[in-house]
Amino acid sequence: MFNILKKLVRLYQVISTKQILNTPVNVLNSLKKKRLPDDVLSESRNKRFKVPIKTLLYLYDWLKFESITKMQDGRFVINSFLPPMPGKGYERMFQNLLSGRKISPVSAYIAVTSKCNYNCWHCSYKNREQDELSLDIISETVDNLIDIGVSIIGLTGGEPTLRIDLVDIVAKIATNADSMLFTNGSGFDDQLALKLKQAGLWAVAVSLDSHLLEEHNKKRGDNSAYTKAIEAIKVAKRHSFYTMLTTVPD
Repeated sequence: MFNILKKLVRLYQVISTKQILNTPVNVLNSLKKKRLPDDVLSESRNKRFKVPIKTLLYLYDWLKFESITKMQDGRFVINSFLPPMPGKGYERMFQNLLSGRKISPVSAYIAVTSKCNYNCWHCSYKNREQDELSLDIISETVDNLIDIGVSIIGLTGGEPTLRIDLVDIVAKIATNADSMLFTNGSGFDDQLALKLKQAGLWAVAVSLDSHLLEEHNKKRGDNSAYTKAIEAIKVAKRHSFYTMLTTVPD
């Protein structure tokens, strides 16, 4: 019961934030095809309701398996597949409903480098090392992705932290979308974290293939991999990033 009440309170915080509620309500009201139940739509339009019970229950049923996180900057995150609320990426996600496109992708990923300091068993980039794309080409790619409606752009590799202009790439994305960094943790320290935070990075995903030190190190081909991954997780949380773990099942 406590967890239910906690989630209802968090949902109320979300829908009582005008910057969050206004965008979906305006978009849904503009659509020819109805996307919400009549009682929920009616409640969202009625300014007399201080506690929109029907809307809360509808959202609770829709998001009952999600853990809604409130970040230090006041934004809310449902999960890593949706942009934080409010924000430019969040607004674009709803505005795509009005675009008329049959496909409006929410997220996309760019491998910014093939360089890596590990030798992972599962690497999809192994034996495909090549020159890095220039910052100009990546910037153009970012613009093209945003033009087709992308709200979240993930940066992968190789190991993205080995890219010397990573901060510039994040800053480019932050002008119109939200960015996520996928890292093995080896180069993600406080100094880089601060620069990426200031540039607009939203989330950090650290690779952790096992809770056992020896097993993770073996899969990464480096005896310090586990320790560095755990420290990177602590760094990400210390700098208030939305922090995730990624793993590849054996």
